[in-house]
Amino acid sequence: MAAVVGEYFLKHRLKDEKSKARNWLGIVLLALTLTLIITNNVYTTIQNSKRDQNIKSLNEQLANQISNVGSSVNQGNQGINNLSGAFATNRGIDSTLRLAYLDNVNKEIGQKQAELFKRQELISFKPIDLESLRADRSAKKAAKELQAQHEETERQRAGIQQEEMEKQRKATESSQLAAREKQLKSIDDQCRSVFDYTVQTFFGMIRDLAKDSRGEVVHDYPTLPTAYPSVLPNGKQVIPRRNNIRIGTNAGWSFVILASPPFRDVNVNARQDVKMPRLTISVQGKDGPSSVVISPKLSGKPSMGLTPDVVVDQVSVSVTPSNEPEMSEVQVITNYTSIVDQALRNLLEVQDEQFPLGEMVAAKH
Repeated sequence: MAAVVGEYFLKHRLKDEKSKARNWLGIVLLALTLTLIITNNVYTTIQNSKRDQNIKSLNEQLANQISNVGSSVNQGNQGINNLSGAFATNRGIDSTLRLAYLDNVNKEIGQKQAELFKRQELISFKPIDLESLRADRSAKKAAKELQAQHEETERQRAGIQQEEMEKQRKATESSQLAAREKQLKSIDDQCRSVFDYTVQTFFGMIRDLAKDSRGEVVHDYPTLPTAYPSVLPNGKQVIPRRNNIRIGTNAGWSFVILASPPFRDVNVNARQDVKMPRLTISVQGKDGPSSVVISPKLSGKPSMGLTPDVVVDQVSVSVTPSNEPEMSEVQVITNYTSIVDQALRNLLEVQDEQFPLGEMVAAKH
């Protein structure tokens, strides 16, 4: 624009000999225009040179920083991997602390990745040269190392979480087994209470009859008669055995007492088809054997497996005299003693009818 103005003044105004003042003004304006053009070109050249120098310096700094980041990442990865690996696999340290440590490691990795991404963006905007190529390669290598470290920490996290899940599973399983063991013991205690009452009541009846008939009571119990007199040394499994109680030497008054294996030993691993223990008192008569069978019963539906609400709530008692129909009765657990007492009396009545005690003693003397 300034050049056009100057040319205008030269062509039109300087030709006007009548206006010397205007000629002088045109010359001044032309000189100023030329000065401005030259000054602007010089300034632009200087600024471009400075900009190129600044860009070159910035690129060098950027390349050095990326190289340093890559080197720092490589060194840091090795140290952190070693430390996190040792820390994460140390089961002596609480899993919550180990997970928190790995979370912090991942947070630091994320910060480094974000910083590296910004530097890679700067590289992408500059012209391609050796420095930018090398800086880009170094940045990519550093990014790969950071990603590998992130994946390793995630692997360690997954391992700790799996370890914690396994620990919880075992704790739950242990708790369930303990609860089941407690229930089995409770049912066994109830069954044993019924059986011990039966054996000790029967022993008392035999002792009283022997006293009245001046007979002698003989038995093979080591101490007071009980349903399960023999126990393994570890105290966990009871071994039942046949026991005998008799009056004198007559086979008609020789009774065999047998308790089937305890409830726990039979059903400790059972989930269905629960088997209940039984106590049997049997004796040989003239017309065949006679017996009394005591069978506790469970509430609920034990055939579908034991649940916490399954308990012994009834007792079944059956008497089978020789050559006579079986007689049975079921009573609630809180009132079973009366039917047990009656069943034992019936058994003894049958034997006394076939083998009268008074006559046996008189014959002996």
